[in-house]
Amino acid sequence: MNYRHLILIGAIALSAPANATSQGNICIDGNYLVSSESRQIEIFDVNGNSGAGTYTMQGGQVTGGPSVVVNDSGYINVKYRNLTNGTPWVNSSLMHSGDCIKP
Repeated sequence: MNYRHLILIGAIALSAPANATSQGNICIDGNYLVSSESRQIEIFDVNGNSGAGTYTMQGGQVTGGPSVVVNDSGYINVKYRNLTNGTPWVNSSLMHSGDCIKP
């Protein structure tokens, strides 16, 4: 095997996507809403390429969210949308377990 083969193998290995290896949890921060308001929030796990569920976000509270996939780099990547207001999907990436989204 010559150096060209090693360079090609290294380039292929570096271009491969990060694999999903573990689970982490995120939360949904409703502290910016008044306590009488609530929203339905749909979450999609980008790393796991699957729906992570629909949650009720209550004003003035932090709501426990889904368990989602942490990639090999240690990050959680999700997208979410507010079903109550009909907003488009919002990306939230480079999160760590325990971080909250703020829809």
